[in-house]
Amino acid sequence: MDSDVVISAAFGLIAFKNNDIYVRWIFYLSSSSKRLLRL
Repeated sequence: MDSDVVISAAFGLIAFKNNDIYVRWIFYLSSSSKRLLRL
């Protein structure tokens, strides 16, 4: 699970330089996945 967080963070940094929308999408996906894992 930690590796997924690191990968998502790396993608977020890369996307941040390209698009803010892409970052928001990653944050949304990561948050939704965390909620699913908690369920």
